Amino acid sequence: MSKDLKEPNYWTSLEDYHKIASAQNGEFQEFPEGISESLELSSMTDVSRRKFLALLGASAALAGTGCSNYIDPGKIIPYNKKPESVLPGRANYYATTIVEGNEAFSVLVKTREGRPIKVDGNPDDPINKGKSNAACQASLLNLYNPERLKSPLQLVEKSQKEITWDLANKEVLDALYKAKKSGKQIAVVANSIKSPTFARLLSDFRTKFGDVRTYSYDFFNDDAKVNAWKKSYNQSEMPIFDWSKPEIFLSFDGDFLGRGSNKVQRSGQYVKTRAAIDKKTSSRTYLAEAGMSITGMNADYRLKVSPIDQLEFALCIASELVLRKSVSNYSKYGSVSQLLSKHSLTSFVKKTGLSTTVISHLVDDLVQNKGKVLVYAGEQLPEDVHVVVNFLNEVLEADKMYADDYFVEQVPRATVKNLESLVADMNSGRVGVVLHLDSNPVFHFDATLSYTKALKQVDKVITFASSLSETSIISNIVLPMTHDFESWGDVNSRVGILSLQQPLIAPLYENNRQIQDVVLGWIDGTYKAQSYYSYLKSNWQKSYFKVSKDIKTFDQFWNKSLHDGVVSISQNFKRNLSFNASSLNTISDDFKVADGYVLEIQENYTIGDGRNANNGWLQEVPHPVTRVVWDNYAAISKNTADKLKVEPNQMIKLTVDSQSVVVPIFVQPGMVDGVIEITGGYGRKHAGTVGTGAGFDVHPLMSLKSKYGTFVHGGVQIVKSHGTYDVISTQEHFSFKEDIPEILKSRMKDAHLRREIIQEGTLDGYLKDEKFLVDRQAHKRKALISLYEEEHKYNGVKWGMAIDLNKCSGCNECVVACNAENNIPVVGKEQVALNREMHWLRIDRYYSGTIDEPVVSLQPMLCQHCDNAPCENVCPVSATTHTPDGLNGMAYNRCVGTRYCGNNCVYKVRRFNYFNYRANYEEGYFQKESFHLAHNPEVTVRSRGVMEKCTFCVQRISESRAEAKRNDEMFDGSKVTVACQDVCNTNAIAFGNVNDEKSEVAKMRAHELEYKVLEELHVKPNVSYLAKLRNTHKEA
Repeated sequence: MSKDLKEPNYWTSLEDYHKIASAQNGEFQEFPEGISESLELSSMTDVSRRKFLALLGASAALAGTGCSNYIDPGKIIPYNKKPESVLPGRANYYATTIVEGNEAFSVLVKTREGRPIKVDGNPDDPINKGKSNAACQASLLNLYNPERLKSPLQLVEKSQKEITWDLANKEVLDALYKAKKSGKQIAVVANSIKSPTFARLLSDFRTKFGDVRTYSYDFFNDDAKVNAWKKSYNQSEMPIFDWSKPEIFLSFDGDFLGRGSNKVQRSGQYVKTRAAIDKKTSSRTYLAEAGMSITGMNADYRLKVSPIDQLEFALCIASELVLRKSVSNYSKYGSVSQLLSKHSLTSFVKKTGLSTTVISHLVDDLVQNKGKVLVYAGEQLPEDVHVVVNFLNEVLEADKMYADDYFVEQVPRATVKNLESLVADMNSGRVGVVLHLDSNPVFHFDATLSYTKALKQVDKVITFASSLSETSIISNIVLPMTHDFESWGDVNSRVGILSLQQPLIAPLYENNRQIQDVVLGWIDGTYKAQSYYSYLKSNWQKSYFKVSKDIKTFDQFWNKSLHDGVVSISQNFKRNLSFNASSLNTISDDFKVADGYVLEIQENYTIGDGRNANNGWLQEVPHPVTRVVWDNYAAISKNTADKLKVEPNQMIKLTVDSQSVVVPIFVQPGMVDGVIEITGGYGRKHAGTVGTGAGFDVHPLMSLKSKYGTFVHGGVQIVKSHGTYDVISTQEHFSFKEDIPEILKSRMKDAHLRREIIQEGTLDGYLKDEKFLVDRQAHKRKALISLYEEEHKYNGVKWGMAIDLNKCSGCNECVVACNAENNIPVVGKEQVALNREMHWLRIDRYYSGTIDEPVVSLQPMLCQHCDNAPCENVCPVSATTHTPDGLNGMAYNRCVGTRYCGNNCVYKVRRFNYFNYRANYEEGYFQKESFHLAHNPEVTVRSRGVMEKCTFCVQRISESRAEAKRNDEMFDGSKVTVACQDVCNTNAIAFGNVNDEKSEVAKMRAHELEYKVLEELHVKPNVSYLAKLRNTHKEA
């Protein structure tokens, strides 16, 4: 933005744009002129009210007949012949595999009448053990996206036109043979490839067409970690940590509970060390970071350290342990001793202002727990940091924390040098064909590699895509591809574990084809549908089938593999680790930083690298820390904002190496002064109705040359820009208003603690007095006096939930799972700004302490299904009633929308449909026919004027009860699980029959850490919480 650029002239309507006087007067006058004057009957029209209404009705009818711009309600088409495996009203479940980001998940998909409606983790998966992530849950919206490509496209005179597959294949084959004949390179650019059979197919493709080179990449990746491991141990197989073993965790800017590959398994293992209900010991976590993260919210000690200081901090810790505490004999290595002697932990603490007490505790914990410590670093940090972390783990004997497991690469990922070489070859005309396999390098690398400019020098650019993207719109040929749920495939991303992918539904659009089928057609010369299915089976028969005691034939093996979804195979893994001390010699000790600020670009928790930008559920789920929706922003500290003299939502211009980006600011408590944190993946220009224009593209600020890594930069320049931009955070929604009396404002400070909405303690205090919370709650429960002589007793099944706050990380996976299970609509940013989001479940995030050093408390909040529910008493039509098994039920067809129940709910968990949001959002985008297929038919689709809320997944309860009746079994509720419980990576949620003493929920409700929110109001909630215990030292 040039210095002489004038401030934009913003306007809100045509009248405002043209400065019409009446519109301008309306800005300052609440009521139009004359509205408050007395009525003069003599001056009024003699048309009666009845006549007026008749004319109004007639005119509306006439207008309706001429209206052509309306939403088609769709058609119901019955089966002509019912499929043999489908019983109307009964669900079928199929195991398959879905690749989301740089991870593959074995999942179990629920289908109804042949259409997938819900995705959950596969219980047979030995890695994630039945868990998945938000992207898996939301993948249904990608499947049913009405903007998916429906036919091949060809670029003709700067515009893309539909063509037939025959013509598309001819164009592609001509280009491939031309490139082969001329000796030019054929470049295949793809996201990381995890399928062994597809890797074999690409090898066959290379054999057929000559110089074929594959460039696979993950935009957010662990390349620095992998390269550091190779340096440190001279081997490429990096073992995976078993996070259930350590007692002390030290993380250098590593958000291991929220980001990075293997996050789901890692979270599940980590909480086993934090479960207060299982044992009275707990691990202790130290995290050094600049911006607040999911792990930072859950850490026992959070140390504010800039990303550019992480290397020095790690070296100082190593120096303290090796040279001063003599933890290992590496002090005898001359080169090691020489490097570490340059770094003093005392000096670093003084320079950064860290607490000497906390650092002393950290060092003591590391020394005293040698062999039970795990040190970790964020994937975005440079290679040198990871080398030092490897050294620290070696010093602290962390090899005991390694599992006999590691990631498997089917096709080696391209390095930065590989990508730079590809661009150079394209610019020099040495590349004849570029084939993009569902990848978007134009969005990812255009700013850093000038990828678009290089593509113009290529003879033919071919892109497989499910929808239009920044890469597809400039491609010569665009080929529509199938979704994972419409495809065959396999995955081998972990040693010894294979998973299968099978189609759950025929392609929704007949012209969409599986990539592998098309590539096989190019190799063989003729396209055949399902050809890859035969190729896949053949490869499995040759590579993996072995006769065993139980399985005699390949068909038995294949059918069992499809049924289970996962297969264990024998793959050799020998762990013979010997640390290469010379790897420390290459570490730079130049810690000089250019004047300016520090920028750190992080992966977004939901939309990842931008590939899920067009998914409404993922855009609208709040950021776990800031609770911001639909946007990214520059998170800075309060002190930094004061120094820059900017307010929240003010636009600022960031400049890195002559590249500038304008973004709004968000003041984040706990940020390191002088550091800006932004998430990538936003700002897409071609991402469909939902994703286009959401947020800001910060990829121009990346640098492949930065010594701090691709995503961290020093010397960033900031200037205030023109205008503001609304960054919408939901944290203050459904809470007290700002215009409350002054006397109440003073009482709202740390209200969540004073009102005991959040109950917390320390592990040390708990061990000394296990009944500390029981005693604290006793006075509340003694004062609960009923109006009735005899309280209602629930015999048989009584539903309840318990949530362990020691396990809940605040990740929001449960929110997306609830959306998918219960047909929750997307309302859009404007409606969220009006407090109208429709999520039945929210994660409340509370701060206590100071702005600079906040302490974070998390609490999932949903309908509490109170026995004395205040919402039930005020409903004039009995739309909300109590069921015999203790549910606070909703009868949607009774609701008339008075909203009395919402006003009377003390937990503010009821949601009102101000519109038919599916029709309201972007001219009925979510009302389109394909999205109807995503609806769970067991849950009513609510429309305008209806109140809704969490139902404890009553449809699942009904289904389980009916199943028990069919099987002539007694229904005890033990088989019922709810959607949020199923997806919870940390098993924080228990649900079931509270009258069954053997149930998990009953055991948690009987625990001494159990409490209920606002129990003193005597509403008798049926959701219990286990108080969080922080494992801090006494002095803290």
